[in-house]
Amino acid sequence: MVQIEKRFSVALDIKRSVSNRAFEVVEGDNGNIIDVTLTDDGEAVDLTGCRVLAVFSKSDGVSTQDSGQEQGGIAIDFNRVSIELSISSFAPGMVECELRVYSGERLTTLVTSAKFNFNCRKGIFNDSTAASANEYPLLMSLIAECNRLADDYEGRSAHAPSHAANGFDPVKVGDIPGKAVFTGTGGTLQADILPVAAGGTGGGSAAEARASLGVSAAADVTALQKAEQVFTTAGAAPAFTVADTSVTAYAAGLRRTVQFHAAGTNATLNFNAKGAKALYEYTGKQMSVKAGQVVEVYYSGTYFFGVSVSGVSFPDTPEAGDFCIYETPFTSLYIEVIAPIGNTYVDFGSGTGFTVKRTGAYRARYNIVSQDNKIVHRLAKNDVLVTGSNLTGVTSHNFKMVDFTATAGDVIKMQVAYNTTSGIGLKAYLYRFSIAILGSNVETARNEIMEPF
Repeated sequence: MVQIEKRFSVALDIKRSVSNRAFEVVEGDNGNIIDVTLTDDGEAVDLTGCRVLAVFSKSDGVSTQDSGQEQGGIAIDFNRVSIELSISSFAPGMVECELRVYSGERLTTLVTSAKFNFNCRKGIFNDSTAASANEYPLLMSLIAECNRLADDYEGRSAHAPSHAANGFDPVKVGDIPGKAVFTGTGGTLQADILPVAAGGTGGGSAAEARASLGVSAAADVTALQKAEQVFTTAGAAPAFTVADTSVTAYAAGLRRTVQFHAAGTNATLNFNAKGAKALYEYTGKQMSVKAGQVVEVYYSGTYFFGVSVSGVSFPDTPEAGDFCIYETPFTSLYIEVIAPIGNTYVDFGSGTGFTVKRTGAYRARYNIVSQDNKIVHRLAKNDVLVTGSNLTGVTSHNFKMVDFTATAGDVIKMQVAYNTTSGIGLKAYLYRFSIAILGSNVETARNEIMEPF
């Protein structure tokens, strides 16, 4: 059978932008081929023996196709690069593409072409198309009926083995003579209403009837309702009290949501007069709260911990022990850099370094992803590894936090290297990098603590 494809021709210069006819692809199509003719100021660029990566920037991230991979979808013929466009290489909206050409004896010389772009649109036929068809209501009705029949069949199959040997049906009302059952009214037991579990004798109260049936769902539902309810505190801050009669004793795993009626430093919580317990944030610091602040709390067996996003103290004026976070001023979603081979470290670049202006204890946090599991990331102090800061094998997002000490004049940087002696340099991405000062003598002015560069 004939295979139908869409082919798009693109003229691309290795140094300067060239105007091309606009073209459009449809989300989900896998029959798109882009034929790129690469030139250098009008002269054909011989790509024989080279490795070519097509890098696509799209609305949902970045992806690549590689001529060096068997299923990379890229074929090279002199100065022509044919890209069988993978469906993961484009998404609705504008898509930008550039070619990274590796040449030389060891394919270590890299040049990157100018960019070209194209548009991607959603197809008219998509997940919501069927719902607009005239036959859709009938289809849904038939599916619902099939599901009902399937459920009925499964119910009958499960019910049949439960019949007693004497033929009585333990589920059908009135078929078990002499069995006491709970009516649900007045706390009394009557016959032929709701059967007690096989062999049971019933009881004199609703609680006993539930116990004979092995029913604990009511207690579970009550616990769930209490966990979802927001309790407003009372008492004299910071010794907050909570009126919750369902708490008859503290037990590990207790979870509640509270709204503080007043501000307080080093807060404690006392549920139903069962005793005051310290409230800590996830950092291990006893929590300071503001009036109106809502926090989900969890009892560990010893203390309460704030487990919601709002369970962190952010006072108006930083005090000893508070985190004062200074984040790099990225102008885009991430900063990227090529990690060179040979385990030689390079800096991530502008906005990813600090010069310390005050001796003290600091905390660094960063989010990393890279194209190969041999790429190594590290936090460096004066170009030397900060102990415990290195990350290797990060091909998906990885968050790292490390504490360190620094002296005035120390230079703190994020760095990256490629721990291999063959192949080509690949990309590493830094999505977030921040520094916090720990301990005492915290001040609000950033430039009094460290200076970014």
